[in-house]
Amino acid sequence: MNARAPHPAHDFTALVARWKRLARRVGRPLVEVARVSRQPVYALRTATETEAPGVYASAGIHGDEPAAAWGLLAWAEAEGERLREENWMIFPCLNPWGFLRNDRHDAQGRDLNRVFHEAKHPLVASWRRFVGASRFRLSVTLHEDFDARGIYVYQLGNGSRSLAQRALAAAARVIPCDTRTFIDGHAAKRGVIRPVRKPRFLIGEPEARRLWRRHAEGIVNLETPSEFAFEDRVRAHREFLACVVAQLRKASKRVPGSVEAVLPSARGAA
Repeated sequence: MNARAPHPAHDFTALVARWKRLARRVGRPLVEVARVSRQPVYALRTATETEAPGVYASAGIHGDEPAAAWGLLAWAEAEGERLREENWMIFPCLNPWGFLRNDRHDAQGRDLNRVFHEAKHPLVASWRRFVGASRFRLSVTLHEDFDARGIYVYQLGNGSRSLAQRALAAAARVIPCDTRTFIDGHAAKRGVIRPVRKPRFLIGEPEARRLWRRHAEGIVNLETPSEFAFEDRVRAHREFLACVVAQLRKASKRVPGSVEAVLPSARGAA
């Protein structure tokens, strides 16, 4: 039996229904990548064959961080048909079991954002098959933090440094930045963390670290404070993504080879 969501923010059925409607608008299928603990994990790929690196986006790997999943959806719905003109790989909610129950962990009590080194884990095995050898110009992972005092972002890759700062500033019009100089075991400056090494307390491999090591040229990971108003957190994620994409599109126009260089087109994909 499916669990009943404790709050509309955790209504996985409603979330998926809207993603399916959006997928129909985009003209691409919402693919069931895995079924973990009897719950489906979906992905949307807007280009099925392209050699040019695309952009990766995900949310919902922690079930108690619902605004990230709804913010990703709100941004994608605003983009609409434009998504099919570009090369995106999107995972709307990586932990539906936890999402339904407002639980950070999976059904076995494990943090899914620490198991990406485990090739046989049901979610990770399916994720790896779907992602394959894909390369991404940028990976955007969306999270929330109950300890946060404002929004902040993890950033890796020289090419994404100014992009992360501008996107954080856009989201800060909704929720102010966390001004601490030390956040979650890392030095921070105006809400931006650039990890130089894996913290000693971090056991296992997070999704973003796997992407950084194997797939992505740049990483941005937004964190919103989960104690703030839900609607504001959703809007902060949406504004962050909107600014990221606007910058990628602007850069694409400046680079010879048009959109292929930064935000690859899906035209011609099989």
